[in-house]
Amino acid sequence: MKLFLIGIVLLPIGAFLTIFTSPKSKGYVFSIAALIAQFFLLTPAILVLAGGESLSLLFQLSDPIGTVRLVLDPLAAFFVLIISCGGLLAAIYSIGYMKIYENSRYTLSAYYIFMGLLISAMLLVVTAQNALFFLVMWEMMSIASFFLVSFENGKEEVRKAGLYYLIAMQIGAAFLIAAFAWMVTRSGSMDFVTFRQVFQTSGSYWIFLLFLIGFGTKAGLVPMHSWLPRAHPAAPTGVSALMSGVMIKTGIYGILRLLLLWGTPDVAASYTVLGIALVSGIFGVMNAIAQHDLKKLLAYHSIENIGIIGIGIGIGMLGLAYHQNTIALLGFLGGLLHVFNHFTFKSLLFYGAGIIYSKTHTRQIEKMGGLMHYLPVTAVLFLVGSLAISGLPLFSGFISEFAIYLGMIRGFGVTNLSLNVASLVSLAGLAFIGIMAVLCFTKVFGICFLGTPRTAYPENIRDDQPAMLFPMILLAGVILIIGLAAGLVVPLMSRIVSQFVPGHTVAEWTEIRLVFSQISGVLAIFVVLIFGFLALRRILLRNKPVAVFKTWDCGYQAEIPRAQYTGSSFASPFTGLVSGIIPKHEELDSPKTLFPLKARFTSHSEDLIDLYLITPMIRFVLGFLKLFNWIQSGRTQQYILYGLVFLVVLLIWIIGMR
Repeated sequence: MKLFLIGIVLLPIGAFLTIFTSPKSKGYVFSIAALIAQFFLLTPAILVLAGGESLSLLFQLSDPIGTVRLVLDPLAAFFVLIISCGGLLAAIYSIGYMKIYENSRYTLSAYYIFMGLLISAMLLVVTAQNALFFLVMWEMMSIASFFLVSFENGKEEVRKAGLYYLIAMQIGAAFLIAAFAWMVTRSGSMDFVTFRQVFQTSGSYWIFLLFLIGFGTKAGLVPMHSWLPRAHPAAPTGVSALMSGVMIKTGIYGILRLLLLWGTPDVAASYTVLGIALVSGIFGVMNAIAQHDLKKLLAYHSIENIGIIGIGIGIGMLGLAYHQNTIALLGFLGGLLHVFNHFTFKSLLFYGAGIIYSKTHTRQIEKMGGLMHYLPVTAVLFLVGSLAISGLPLFSGFISEFAIYLGMIRGFGVTNLSLNVASLVSLAGLAFIGIMAVLCFTKVFGICFLGTPRTAYPENIRDDQPAMLFPMILLAGVILIIGLAAGLVVPLMSRIVSQFVPGHTVAEWTEIRLVFSQISGVLAIFVVLIFGFLALRRILLRNKPVAVFKTWDCGYQAEIPRAQYTGSSFASPFTGLVSGIIPKHEELDSPKTLFPLKARFTSHSEDLIDLYLITPMIRFVLGFLKLFNWIQSGRTQQYILYGLVFLVVLLIWIIGMR
């Protein structure tokens, strides 16, 4: 465990060293520090995941924190693996991406310092077992990420996004403080172990609900999600990938840690998690389809995938609540595996979006087109991520979602009407999410990479950033390995999943392993057939003339970029059907004469919850605060009077207490 602490300390040390280096070498210095830290972080984590004993470390801090216990059990080790790998990849990617800021007003050292603090704080969050220390690290994580989101603070929209993010995090933290205060008061200790007894008393559902709101705000569950589509587009892309692929998972970690303390959750809590997750998944993917900003679209897909993870956890909780071990195993297996899978393909997609932005200087899908001709490597890697996030076979997303599907199908076999209905609704919801994801990424890849450019690109666009491509290639490889070798990957999850279902039998887990081994066999045959047909085609066409011609275009010969489908027109058949759920804001400058010189039409979607819940609440709070504007008069004498009045009241109160 001491190795683990060394790794945590190395990250901020490496970040602070960037202060003394040139702008061009800052990224290399931090990346080397992150690479060295991997040895100290991953060695104990892998040993624990491989079957070793959980590791722990005690140290004493001054009051009020007191004794702090860090524990590296299978669940913590799993998240340490994701955080440390995600941090290293973000550091390497930043070497190439942050070059655009080398001659700007922004301080690169600050970027790496806050990234180092963010990664270290996340590592301590997933290992801390002291409530107050956990909250301190939770706040450090929020503050470090706030400064990263606000990196380009010269832009007004970035400042607004950063402030919105910070306020949202503090609201979530307030719920966590209330929940932990309740637990500490009733257990008499800040150590997580003592919280088990509190969950066995009445009122455990309401405690869990407080925690769910607090952790759900960080994870981006609906309706606590509204910060996410604002913060991700505002942050530099390396940060967007780190936040979406890694940081929001700390909210999922918090929920999972609570479940380990609870043991067997009650039915009401299980249905609550499942219901919120279903709404989050459906709401996220529906809003993603309507987006024009590539990074905002990916942010809504993070909400969708957090929903999918939550569906898996909800199914697992129902399995525990109804004492159905196989359902619980499949639910938690799917949810936990999707945590890792989402880290891989979402990081890959954000990195791809970053390359596109650095080359074209736009995030607007409507202004792109034909990028495959300029960025072929990026296009192929982005396609791998698109297929994985869509949950298609041969890619990692399919494996985790298939496990969740199996858990739902098992729910049909239980003689319990509530569980049967929940399984049916969940299955339909997850299937809908999958279909919509395919639709959305067909739009994204088709509009961005195919066709012809809709605007003039800068000259010499090409794949010439190895530091940005390397993390993408690595992630694409992991996606394919998990997708094709599920029979080998699923057994590696056994120790983590078994923590949540301690009463399961060897036969139940063996049955699940056998299913995924068979899936791997079927997928392997499918791959062999694909390459076999390609080889057969090549043999049959050998030494024969092959004419290559463009796709039939209905006789339309002119190549006018603006005549191509836009992202809006591609999605309009769907968005038109759900206009009540995805409100549209439209602006029309209609033709004024018989021979008009110009006409203009623009539209963008609105977030339903933002529009009818969050915005009215903000207006109410601002209106309420304006009632007290008279206090801020601008006169120093009046402010001194306030201080004197406060001191007098304080003295009277102290004397009265005596």
